[in-house]
Order: sequence, then structure tokens, then C-alpha cells
Amino acid sequence: IVYHIVGCQEQLLVSDLRNLTSITSLTGDKIRISVKEDGIYLNDKAKIISGDNIKRNGIIHFIDNILFPSDYQNQTVPRAARQQNITEAAKSYGYTIFSKLLEDANLLAMVNDPLHKSFTMLWPTDEAFKSLPQERQMWLYHEEHRDKLAAYLKFHMIRQMKVRAVNLPLIAEMRTMYGATIRIQCSK
Repeated sequence: IVYHIVGCQEQLLVSDLRNLTSITSLTGDKIRISVKEDGIYLNDKAKIISGDNIKRNGIIHFIDNILFPSDYQNQTVPRAARQQNITEAAKSYGYTIFSKLLEDANLLAMVNDPLHKSFTMLWPTDEAFKSLPQERQMWLYHEEHRDKLAAYLKFHMIRQMKVRAVNLPLIAEMRTMYGATIRIQCSK
């Protein structure tokens, strides 16, 4: 369902869509836009059959087909995967560095402690960590800096909230496990 929603835009009227080649859904996946003789199509499969239905909280464009991200077609989530904790799930998606750092900073017990449920993780990708300057990586990963590493990691954990990505920009501010307040907003 979330793949059918585009957020963080003032308005996306049909006239706007005609000038775009793609938009990004709330899942983070691209939706391709193509203009054909008989109308505007999304991912070359779903035609906009009634557009510009402006409502109080957004615009609805009715389409004649269901959209599926290309990565998810013919894919099912095994029951065992739904039972994983967050570190197991992240590792299964290939995000291993943050998991390892949680372990190194002795934060796994806190992550798994029912006292801290629910929380939301802002989980940096392995590429994000690898993009840090080598000097910063060495400093961050050094044993003498485990307390500072723990503080950095706690800044990526939203306490007492289970927030879906689609709702992040709607929340005025959130408190991290580090104790800092953060705000998330859409970029222009």
C-alpha cells in the first residue's frame, strides 16, 4: 500500500506528472512515469484513469492497476523472517556494520530489553559507514572509544516509539536513546 503513496510534495497534479520521469514512493522505491497517447502510466502498467482529485490532506489519482516495486514481485516474506529481532533482520538484509557496532558497544542487551520496547532504529547502511573518512572509522571503531561509539549509536535509536518511515515527517520531534531531540523533515 505504501508504494502507492508519494509524500513530502506540496502537490503532484497530472500536469506536474507529465513533466517528470519518476517519483519516489514512501517505501523509497521509484515509480516510473510515462506519457502515452492515451494517458499517463505508472511503471508502464497502471494508467491514471481519474486524476487531480484534490482533498483536504492530499491529492488522489485513481489508477487501473496495482503497483508493485520491481524488487518485490514474486517475493514473499517467510514466516521465520517475520519472527526475527531487528539485528537479525538487518543482518539478513546485508546491513552488518551497525549490528557489529551494537555488539562492540555492548548495546545488544539494551536493544533486546523489554523495558526499552518499542523503539525505532535509524539504521545506517554499510555504505554509509564505509563512506566515512578512514581516520573517522578508525577512531570510531577503536576500543578506547566504546563509550563514544555507544553514544553515536544511541543517537540512531528513537525511544518509546515504533514509527514507520511513512510517518517520520509527521512527528514534530522525537527523543533518541542518547537523550537528544531530533526532527525529520522532507527535503525540497
